[in-house]
Amino acid sequence: DNITHSFTQATPHLTPTFINTQRRKDAAMKINKPPAPSAATATAQDYIRFHGMLCSPSTAKRCIESFGHGRTLFASQSIYDRLGKPQQDNHQLLTTFDWSVNNKENGVTSLSVVSYYLLVLASFTGLCSLLRRTKLLHHKQCDIAIHRDHDCVRSTQFPSLSIPNAVIRYLFDVAQQQPEQPTEQTQLIKTTTANTEPSLRLVQRFEFSFGSFLSVMMLHFVSDHNGRKGRHLVETYEIHSPLLNRFNSFCNRWLNGRRERVDNKNRGGD
Repeated sequence: DNITHSFTQATPHLTPTFINTQRRKDAAMKINKPPAPSAATATAQDYIRFHGMLCSPSTAKRCIESFGHGRTLFASQSIYDRLGKPQQDNHQLLTTFDWSVNNKENGVTSLSVVSYYLLVLASFTGLCSLLRRTKLLHHKQCDIAIHRDHDCVRSTQFPSLSIPNAVIRYLFDVAQQQPEQPTEQTQLIKTTTANTEPSLRLVQRFEFSFGSFLSVMMLHFVSDHNGRKGRHLVETYEIHSPLLNRFNSFCNRWLNGRRERVDNKNRGGD
């Protein structure tokens, strides 16, 4: 008893009375605590490091979360060049390369910090940036209104790179199909502006050269439909290395094969 009494006197913060008092204080703090701030907004420098494929996990997380209500399209220019051809389902093809869609059946997983770093390793772009062979050739923050029939968006540095109109139409379609956020404000907007066309703006563009083997253009669009806003990433690239080109072609064939098998399975189930 004397030992316990001495220990309690020496460490009064461990007494039952103090613990109960502290619990009440903690509970009061939780009740009165202001709402947690939203995730830090990604800055232009964050996006430069993110697209340069050499950034910290916290930066990658901020950038990825900024596309949480939008779409992330990653495809080679050869894929975009197929859009608009006869008997080509543009929407289905773009969905295959949309990392925002749950495409696990097609072999595509959602963009996350883990999948981002896997891409950094598999594409050798992280190694290129680590060796300081990556060049940011063009970066511009802008605010350009885009309409559904807008012409393709061309690269300023690479004549062969462009985002075709089919991608713009895809962004309009998915923005219009997204469910409204369940708030009084958006419900009011929805009742007064039903069936309106979404707005779409080009807000940032980046163009990188990774060594001599890869040219990339990344575009950021922001859509707004009845108060529902989304930030979309559209990326196109061209590979100049025969070895990496063969690897990329293999990946594209594998994805297309998975998609066709899923389509056949769905048709068979109808």
